[in-house]
Amino acid sequence: MWRSMRNPLRPCAAAALGVTLLSTMPASGADLPGPRQRWIDLRTPNFVIFSHTGEGATRAIAADLEELHAVLGSFSSLELSSPIPTYIYVFRNDRDFRPYKPLREGRPSLVSGYFAPRADGNYIAIDGNARRDATGIVYHEYVHYFVANNLPGLPLWFEEGLAELYSSLRIRGKTVEFGFPDPYHLVLLRNSRLIPLPELLTADHHSELYNERDRKSMFYAESWALVHYLLVGSDERRKQTPAFLDLVVAG
Repeated sequence: MWRSMRNPLRPCAAAALGVTLLSTMPASGADLPGPRQRWIDLRTPNFVIFSHTGEGATRAIAADLEELHAVLGSFSSLELSSPIPTYIYVFRNDRDFRPYKPLREGRPSLVSGYFAPRADGNYIAIDGNARRDATGIVYHEYVHYFVANNLPGLPLWFEEGLAELYSSLRIRGKTVEFGFPDPYHLVLLRNSRLIPLPELLTADHHSELYNERDRKSMFYAESWALVHYLLVGSDERRKQTPAFLDLVVAG
């Protein structure tokens, strides 16, 4: 099941933005990119984007972010803007991204993007490889930014399931569609043993369930299915979910 909603999207300002070339970017724990790498600095009303993927791809990512920002703003009365800047780093491919990934037991994590809130700013880093679904990765990581601003303490399964749900969002003019089935998740759910709910619901960022490649894929798939059921697949559960979220935020 998927849902289609009308939405008065604000015009995206990305098309009129100026672009400058950078030879370096902020980083810690890894060397800066080489001086011959051409990094684009693109600024939108809500984001600062540093990208190594080329001007066209960078503008597309900027437009995606601003449109999703507008969509969530029309769906929700929750806070979208942050009092500190939000920086997006888009790497050309996984090889370039690898030195800047979070470490797990001394090795780069198996991620295609991540969100890192800090005192001086919010940071999102993604693999912008054109062969991957860069839009889906951007949408997924933006949801983590949205959750950090509004729903602290959200269970990991709900946060990741929500991010996966919105990663398939499609914007067509003034129509917004979401809740499309994810073929990869469906294959896993149909052909693999499900994670027992007590294990799924208590997993955190340190759990093996979240950090081992095969188990993490199943964790994402089952979290997506559960959140899809709560917000899209059941009218009764969709009415109950706001009360659940209020209780979570209240501790």
